[in-house]
Amino acid sequence: VASLIVRGGAGVDPGDKQGLARLTASLLTAGAGTMSEEKLADAMARLDATLQATTDLDTVTLTLVAPKEQVKEALDVLGTVVAAPKFPAAAVERERKKQISELENLPNEPRLLSRATVRRLLYGAGNPYAAQGDGLGTKSGVSKITRADITDFHHRWFNPANSEIVIVGDIGQAEVEALLSGNLGRWSSVGSQATAVSVPAKVAAPGVYLIDQPGME
Repeated sequence: VASLIVRGGAGVDPGDKQGLARLTASLLTAGAGTMSEEKLADAMARLDATLQATTDLDTVTLTLVAPKEQVKEALDVLGTVVAAPKFPAAAVERERKKQISELENLPNEPRLLSRATVRRLLYGAGNPYAAQGDGLGTKSGVSKITRADITDFHHRWFNPANSEIVIVGDIGQAEVEALLSGNLGRWSSVGSQATAVSVPAKVAAPGVYLIDQPGME
């Protein structure tokens, strides 16, 4: 298992375009380098590997699972995905609609409503940590995001100086370093480094907070 962790995540989303990190992450596997989305999926299937992108407030993480015998080629595919995603316009629209649909369903999820309220109470409205923990953002923010915003976000934050890679398995240090000399070894270091988001010492007073949702089951 290899996890490539890019610092920043939803915590560096622009205030008027919350959801940008999550949308960018969802598009990383929609084609990269010379591979279309379909060819990328075929390559993963041929290698008996999986590649998944997730977002939280501090990071975007790409998790690769592959057999040891196929790990070199799988890591090279990961390197292409990280360094040269294509962000096709059709995929941008598809993933945007999917993210907005998830946001529209939030008021029907008591668990998510309560978590959102807790975050606002802990961090205060306007703090990045008060946003959705999974980086979904807001309907208005996601609706404003353009393909140019996505490519700019990727160019700014996806670079070796702002990333770590963690590899777990039956493998030694020297072997890992040799494996990383492929596409990941040629990954450009141009870009920015994310700083930690500051949080207030205390916002809300202790107490009981009630969310009244008439008509909810």
